[in-house]
This record gives sequence, C-alpha cells and structure tokens, in this order.
Amino acid sequence: MTTDERSLILLAQAGDGAAFQAITRLYRERVTRLAFNMLGQMEDAQDVCQDAFLRLHQSLGSVDSNRPLGPWVYRIASNLCVDLLRRRKARPQTVDLPPEWEANTPEERDDGSPQEQILKQETQRKVLEAIQLLPPKDRTVVTLRYLDDLPYSDIAQSLGTTEANVMMRMSRARRKLREILKDPCGDGLG
Repeated sequence: MTTDERSLILLAQAGDGAAFQAITRLYRERVTRLAFNMLGQMEDAQDVCQDAFLRLHQSLGSVDSNRPLGPWVYRIASNLCVDLLRRRKARPQTVDLPPEWEANTPEERDDGSPQEQILKQETQRKVLEAIQLLPPKDRTVVTLRYLDDLPYSDIAQSLGTTEANVMMRMSRARRKLREILKDPCGDGLG
C-alpha cells in the first residue's frame, strides 16, 4: 500500500468526497475488468462496479487504513459477481472485449500480419468464453490471477481464504480450462 492510498482512505473516512472519487478512479477499471471477466457482459460489469463502490462508501468506517484497499474492493466485487451469477443461472455464450482493453503498447499491437492478429483475437475470445464456463469460485481466482495479475496472497486476502485454497482452486480451474479448450466442439466453443 502506498502512503497516497492510505491518505486517501483517511480523508475519505473523514468525509472528503474528492478523496473517495480518487479511490474510485484508482480501482474502477480493475474492478470493471474483474466483473466483466466473471460475468461476460459489460452492462452487468458496470452495475457490479457501481454497487461495489457504493458498498465501499457505506462501509468506509470499517476499512483499515493500514492495509491495502485493493483486496477489500476485489472481495466486494467478486462477491457481487458470484451473487449475480447465482441469480442469473445463465452463462453468456460470447465474449467481446471492449475496444479500450485492446493492446495499448506498440509491442502488444504489432504482432505481425493481420491474419496473426485475427488469430490472436480469436484465441483470446475463446479463452475468455472458456473462463465463463468455469464455476464462479474458479472463475474468480483465474480472473484475479491471470487477467488482473494479482499474487496468490492478494487473491487469498480478497476471497477471505488461504493461499493453499487459492492454489487448489487455480489447479482445478486450469485443469477444467484445458479440458474445455482441448475439446471445443463438445462445449459450444468451436
């Protein structure tokens, strides 16, 4: 945690609206990505993001300013996603990345020929669709680890569990993803 983040938390707890907006700006994109990767629909992801920050605001008094805020926010968002998935029961069939999440650096963009770029985008879409087929708890750990690049310790803290449990979920999720991606015709990804 940076001293800036700690200062923002303390100011927001004291009622400074600008500080809370700064916190929201720090985490909005990451929370939206998490929700999108879990839910597969941008509208739902934006709703979850808004609800997560509303809940954060309502419980600011219980936030420990000496601990990183990220895992706490991720926990709220991932719980909201799991709740929505349970209510919805339906899984999206296709996933389209928002344009602003496309490659941003020249190294990411310049992958060679247009055919190679199309193949890369198609592979990325299939992987995201496969992630959507995972159970919500497995989907959460995969999203936090690979799409948000969080270490196991932060994931464990975000989910209120142990690192060993996170590693077990990750292993199970990887195995399921391999099965889904190996036999795409059997699960609708082909």
